[in-house]
Amino acid sequence: MSRAAAHRTRSALARRHRRPFLSAVALFAVLAAIVLGYSSTGGGSRDHLMTAMLINMVLVLGMQIFIGNSGVVSFGHAAFAAVGAYAAALLSTPTLVKGATIPHAPFGLAEVHLGVVPP
Repeated sequence: MSRAAAHRTRSALARRHRRPFLSAVALFAVLAAIVLGYSSTGGGSRDHLMTAMLINMVLVLGMQIFIGNSGVVSFGHAAFAAVGAYAAALLSTPTLVKGATIPHAPFGLAEVHLGVVPP
């Protein structure tokens, strides 16, 4: 294959993959604008609802990336999700609760708390 033909093939592939990416980015931007507009007019309950919606949207997108269209989940994907869930649970649990339930947590995790993680 000549160099020009290889370049045309690469540029055609790049154009074919660029369009779905740009449409996904545009869809996310529209949804983010709707969320910001909706939550700016309400109180704490709207903020919590929109935060939960965006978290679920990220989870669905992550599952689509992991699983794809085949529907096959490997043990690696399940283990990766389990480690993330375990870390999130350890870091979002208040220190008083951790001190009572898991006082001997490894690496000093009983004293660490991230207050920004939503309930």
